[in-house]
Formats: sequence, structure tokens, C-alpha cells
Amino acid sequence: MEIRNILLVIERLDDVPWLIEKAERLASSCRASLSMVQIVHEEVAEFAATGVKQQKELKAFILSAAQAELERRITSTAKRVPGVTPFVLWSSSHREATLHATRRVGANLVLKAVTMDPAAGRPILTPDEWNLLRHSEVPVLLLRSDAWHQSPVILAAVDPYDPTHDPTSQAIFRYANFIAHALGGVLDVVVAYPEFEPWAGRLRNTDELKTLCHDVEEDIRTRVRTLARSAQVNFRRVLTCAGSAVSVIGRLVQQDEAQMVVLGTHGRDGLSGALLGNTCERVLQATHCDVLTVPTAKKS
Repeated sequence: MEIRNILLVIERLDDVPWLIEKAERLASSCRASLSMVQIVHEEVAEFAATGVKQQKELKAFILSAAQAELERRITSTAKRVPGVTPFVLWSSSHREATLHATRRVGANLVLKAVTMDPAAGRPILTPDEWNLLRHSEVPVLLLRSDAWHQSPVILAAVDPYDPTHDPTSQAIFRYANFIAHALGGVLDVVVAYPEFEPWAGRLRNTDELKTLCHDVEEDIRTRVRTLARSAQVNFRRVLTCAGSAVSVIGRLVQQDEAQMVVLGTHGRDGLSGALLGNTCERVLQATHCDVLTVPTAKKS
């Protein structure tokens, strides 16, 4: 598994400097091509023009101006990253435009900035972003403005107890491992397991409970090593903790000083899709790092 074509989605021009810094570092390290798309839509061009000709001319003017500004902002990057391609698309749906742009450039990784709630000052997932995570056939990396360390810790979150998730867990391993190597960092693994105290009864606060937790964690490490071998990936260590996945990831990201968490998605509609978006958003809010979502591996 290699990342050869990266698509950077630009929604706010103010984000361009730090977005390009991260995209440029990753593309250069992966020796990947880098495309940048800005999705443009001005309702005035849809409703204000009195005729079809005027409407088309206004849209063309807006797109041309956006293209010129985007090219101006990435002038220095274009010199450092061979083959960087900036373009703009007209669409009222960021999700549809992003999926179209992904297919257009043959990207196998999409980068975009985390959306912040201006009122609460915390990360949120817009409906467009929820749908993008569900329907994207390639991983989506949600980026914060913090620069990556020289040797960042990449944290892969896997479920070693559900065999149906093994292909996705292996894909998580491969992407996390590839990015860790590309950025000169290290790969750790995080696994959450249920808390036993609420139902352990007589085992509560006893040596037996400690033994049970120890045995579970050893079993997790064994299963993770098996998954990693099947993915042909090496990692530094396994971090385990009792609790919900979101709380455990939040705690261990801080403890491990990780700068990226790699998660799997299920790509479903309805309630499962909503849970996916909710989990990703809660991880974003519980951590202060980038989040890479890897779509469910298709059965062969």
C-alpha cells in the first residue's frame, strides 16, 4: 500500500499556509503527486443574474478569480513540489465535489482542515463531512493547524476481537505505518476493552480483578501482533485501557503525545452512519490531533 496521489481540499483561504505546509511535507515524503481543489459556490450567481448567458458569465468570472487567487497563494509550493495541480470546482455540495475531485485526479488520500464551531470553539463535523466519511472510497485525513513534530507518533486504533473487522484493521495498520514512515515517526497501537468493575461482583477491587485485566491485555497484545503480521507491519508498542473507545483514545493520545489517530469507518447510511460521524467527532473533540479515517476494506 502506497500513497501516490494526494488531494488537498481547500475551503477557507486563511487555512492555506498551514494546510500546504502539511500537505507539502507528506507529498514530498511519499513522493506523491499533490492536487489542490477549492470548491466554490456563490448563490448570487445562481439567482441574481437575469438570463442564462449572464449567469454563465458570472460563474465563469467567479471561477476564474478563484483559480487565479489559489495559484497566487501556492506559488512557492508549486516550485518545491513538482507536478502540484490547483483547480476549482463549482458546487453547492462539498461532499459531491470532493468525491468528484478524488475520482478526477485518482487520489488515494484526501486532506482537509477540521471544521471548527465558531461559537463553541471546538471541532465539529458538518453534514457534508459526515457524508464524505461515509461515502469516500479512500482515506480522509482531517487536519488541525498544529505542525507535525520532526518524529510524530501515529496511533492506530483497531478492534482485534471482531474477525469481520480484520481486513479494515489491516488497512488501518498499513496506512498508519506508511504515514509514520513517510513522516519519520513511530507507530503505536491503541485498543479499548470493556470495564469489568460494574459487573465483576466479588472480583471488585481484588487481586482477581487485576489478574483478569492483565490476562485480557496480554490477549489483546497477542491478537494485535497477529493482525500486524498479517498486514506485514511493525509497531513500537500496544497501549490498552478499559473504557469506551473515545475516552480511551482521548486519554492515550495525550499520554502518548500522538499527533495522528487512524480509525476505521463502516461507510453505512442511517443510524450506523450517524454513529460513525458521532464517533469521529467525539474523537476530534477528545483529542488535539489529526484524525485519519480509513474506509471499510471491501471483501474480495
